[in-house]
Amino acid sequence: MDRHLQELQNAMWQGLIFQAVIGAVITTALFYALYLVVRTAVRDGVREGMAQGRTNGRREPGKAPTENLPDMRAD
Repeated sequence: MDRHLQELQNAMWQGLIFQAVIGAVITTALFYALYLVVRTAVRDGVREGMAQGRTNGRREPGKAPTENLPDMRAD
């Protein structure tokens, strides 16, 4: 009787370890996919947010002409 209980406990531990490993693999894969999506979204957002120059193409972000910007002072 005691031997059967020990075998049952060993099988339960093996199942628990297997589920934990599978869960860790799936979680790692999901976080990696999330990283790729966020990296692509940030890259596209930076590219889209860059000011377009009329003569020389793209310029650095934040270098827009001041005459086109509204007054953004916090009073």
